Amino acid sequence: MSAEATDTFLLGIDLGTSAVKVLAVTPRGEIRGRAARPYTVTWLAEGRAEQDPETWWQATVEAVREALARASAGSRGRVSVAAIGLAGQVNGVVLLDSRGQVLRPAIIWLDRRAAEEAEEINARAGDLLAQGALGRAGPIHTAAKLLWLLRHEPGTIDQTRVVLAPKDFLAYRLTGRAATDVTDAAATLMLDLHRRAWHAALLHRLGLPAHLLPEVVESPTVIGPLVDAQAQVLGLPPGVPVVAGAGDMAAITAGTGVISPGVGCIMVGTAGQIALAMAGIPITTADGVWAMAAPLPGAYFWHGLVMTAGHCLTWLAGLIGGELDHLLTEAAEVPPGSGGLLFLPFLDGAATPHADPHARAALVGATSTHGRREVTRAVLEGVAFNFREAFEQFAELGQRATHIRLGGGGARSPLWARVLADVLGTPMELLAEHDASALGATIIAAVATGVHRDFAAACGAMVHFQGLVAPDPQAQQAYDRVYGLYRGLYHRLRETAHGLATLAAAAPAPGGPAMVRSGTE
Repeated sequence: MSAEATDTFLLGIDLGTSAVKVLAVTPRGEIRGRAARPYTVTWLAEGRAEQDPETWWQATVEAVREALARASAGSRGRVSVAAIGLAGQVNGVVLLDSRGQVLRPAIIWLDRRAAEEAEEINARAGDLLAQGALGRAGPIHTAAKLLWLLRHEPGTIDQTRVVLAPKDFLAYRLTGRAATDVTDAAATLMLDLHRRAWHAALLHRLGLPAHLLPEVVESPTVIGPLVDAQAQVLGLPPGVPVVAGAGDMAAITAGTGVISPGVGCIMVGTAGQIALAMAGIPITTADGVWAMAAPLPGAYFWHGLVMTAGHCLTWLAGLIGGELDHLLTEAAEVPPGSGGLLFLPFLDGAATPHADPHARAALVGATSTHGRREVTRAVLEGVAFNFREAFEQFAELGQRATHIRLGGGGARSPLWARVLADVLGTPMELLAEHDASALGATIIAAVATGVHRDFAAACGAMVHFQGLVAPDPQAQQAYDRVYGLYRGLYHRLRETAHGLATLAAAAPAPGGPAMVRSGTE
């Protein structure tokens, strides 16, 4: 009698802002189990955003059990999990005491309470940031949040044994080991990117407690076996290797195969995330783009952000009415250039390449002959122009894109892919899996545990594509002309946008003062 067949999976856990996503993936990149559990962001006041780490843990337990059940249901026999990989939101602050208990809700990346501390960090240590972290501090960064906690909650800090990032809190629960990976550490602005270790001189100058920071390891590092107690909760055998993984954007580079210089990706969701693998580490950077440590040891990538990519379309659909799919079908009938309409896609400020929170959106060139199909097309094109600006910024900093992979919800639209290919003049390789961060976590885990010998082998086996959209030369020429007009639009409207932002900030909010609220981002 033959032995029972065994299906081997890698488990990827992506702890996002609004939900945890879990994938059970074969070494060939086949998704056999998938699950997600949502949770909320608690807004204590304007700009103060927190989440309960215990909620993350419970959501993770439920999602892991469901993904495993789905994988088992479609399995030929016994299911074996080779490793667990982690990814997640960066710049969250989880404080644990000496017993490993959570001391307060996590201050997450959306939180802006540490704006004053961020400016102080730039004033006191701008030279060290430029040399080591290759960036400037903002309220998003863990460095600023930690300084805020030292000043406003010193009693809590006195009880703290270790400060962890969100996914590293999960790793601690799974293994009992407090550690972080180099990509998550780099996002805090407290890491020396050259040495890929905590920046001791920076921490000393700012008075930040180095003894509370966890050890830093490279992404493909097994940080420990799954402990017995949590194995039972998750429905797994004890001893499964748990791999450090990466911050969400770094994990996306693994999940899209962005591991060789010149290979980039665009993930079109509510926001638009951009990554471009670079050769070596840059000498300098620029406002609105970020040099980041990659999960591939010793490697780096550029990161850019289009603040309201897919959100521009959902905003438009809510404004003018109509189903989004129908609007896109109509827009496909409009030639490149939208009949002379330009859209500046800064509904909630600009990130790359302008780094301007007071930037505003604009529709320019409208006449009575334009209808909603032209407006929809102009919105698509404006977002695509913003992506082009980002890649041109990367090129100016020394790394040009030769291949671009396209994923996220927007990649499901043939028109999105067509417009992006024509505007950027670069073929769009359409990714088959859109949960690239969770997939990236499994790829990192596969490398760490020897399931694949290296990242090239892992990405080659596990990252799949469902097509290629090449640029149309005529459309590309038309867009080059329109882009020339678009590029100057932000600068011509900047003063007006800032004036309107000031007026809006001074106006009373509808319905009186802002209420404390809790909701999903």
